[in-house]
Amino acid sequence: MIAVNTKLLNKITILYIENDNETRKNLLRESVELFKKVYVEKNGLDGLNTYKNNKNSIDVIVSDLHSSILSGPELLKEIRLIHKDIPFIFSTDNTELKHLLKSIQHKTTECLTKPIDIQYLFERVSFVYEESFLKQKNFHQKEENQRYLDAINKVAIVSKADLRGNITYANDIFCDIAQYQLEELIGKSHNIIRHPDTPSELFKKLWLDLKSGKTWQGKIKNRSKYGTTYYVNATISPIYDDLGKDIIEYIAIRFLTTNDELEKREFKKRVLANIQVNKKIHLEKVNHINILENKLKRYENVSALEVLLKTQKKKSATLIAQVNHYEKIITTLKNNHEKFIKSFNEKVRNTSDLSIVLTKENKKLEENSINIKEEVKNKKKDLRVANNRIDSQNKTIRDLRDVIDSLEKEVKDLKLNNFFDS
Repeated sequence: MIAVNTKLLNKITILYIENDNETRKNLLRESVELFKKVYVEKNGLDGLNTYKNNKNSIDVIVSDLHSSILSGPELLKEIRLIHKDIPFIFSTDNTELKHLLKSIQHKTTECLTKPIDIQYLFERVSFVYEESFLKQKNFHQKEENQRYLDAINKVAIVSKADLRGNITYANDIFCDIAQYQLEELIGKSHNIIRHPDTPSELFKKLWLDLKSGKTWQGKIKNRSKYGTTYYVNATISPIYDDLGKDIIEYIAIRFLTTNDELEKREFKKRVLANIQVNKKIHLEKVNHINILENKLKRYENVSALEVLLKTQKKKSATLIAQVNHYEKIITTLKNNHEKFIKSFNEKVRNTSDLSIVLTKENKKLEENSINIKEEVKNKKKDLRVANNRIDSQNKTIRDLRDVIDSLEKEVKDLKLNNFFDS
């Protein structure tokens, strides 16, 4: 298995466009944990819209060369109108020359043949991202170096040379001090201004440092076209390619060490100080521009906001009308409530008067109740006496019945005896 720099992948946001559902699902499953973020689309048009909406965060695009709706080359053409250098990798199972030529025409970064090993794809994404990052970094570094060079160009002796030491650039001060015309210098070796007294060991050490990527600094004795001797403090540095890997040329910045040039050296210090100030101002302006761009994004849909505002105003007007309506209802209810309270209080007063009358009547009833209770008590007493009398009479009656029964029996016995005697 190919080793993949997972730490680097964790920094990358990728847009993947693939027609085949299974291939698309497999890549999403394998990559979702590796990349910072993964956008997956099934056709070129959706991929383009996704990129437009997320162009500031997407780092690498991988697309099917034969994507539907919007083909791969057409998609790449549209992407290049937005970002001319974003890494763009095509995947294809059809290597027709016309399709490849179209992709090359619009600066595709790489083209991989299907079926693609996912780990290999991740390696290529990591590689092109790192390459793009180095290009951007080197580009900004070159811009900054150019700003320094433009400032130093006015006060220093500046020249550039190819890998063999031949002059490819010389500024006006170089020409003035060396007393050569520019066309006399271009293509010539720097030996043209070398003083014979300068030891060869110095230049051996100089070239040894430069070829190893180091910056050389030192004092050099030079001679002009007409034999004038002058001394310079020189700083010579290698210049790298866009990827920052290979040396492509050298730049030399020199300052005269004669008393006549002391003022220029002081001026150079002031220029460098101004460069620092200008750099700070530049950074502040860049930050301010970024803030304004973010604000602009928030207000891109001003017309939509205006429509929303009008809608909200209509809703507010409707709500105000409803509030006014409810306020009228509340006022009516309040008046009705006040009338009810007034009527209720009047009834309460009438009820209070009635309560006094009822209290008096109740007192009378209580007095009558006491009298009735006393009378009932007496009646109960009389009733008990009457019951006692009745009980006594009942006993007498029972006794009489017993006597009668006894007499009747005696009579019956007598009649029976008389019957038998006769």
